[in-house]
Amino acid sequence: RLWCVVELFCFDQMHNDGTGRDRSDHGVDLFLLPGAVSGPGAFGAQLDAAHCRCQQQQDYDKLLACIEAAHGSVARFNERARALLAAAPTVH
Repeated sequence: RLWCVVELFCFDQMHNDGTGRDRSDHGVDLFLLPGAVSGPGAFGAQLDAAHCRCQQQQDYDKLLACIEAAHGSVARFNERARALLAAAPTVH
């Protein structure tokens, strides 16, 4: 769902220092459930915001426009999101 991807986008915008490094001095950390990035059914390595869905087309258009405005393109956002997901520790 695109709304979930936008949550990741917001997390990145709030905690990125502009160099691509996470600035985790706000007491918020990103943790993933087992299997989220690798393994059967994993979404992390293949994440593509353009292929996410919204129930309302109007929401999809607005959310994707926000991602494009902040990252320059969906492809650049996808790269950043995949890197965030790959670097996040897994909760066991």
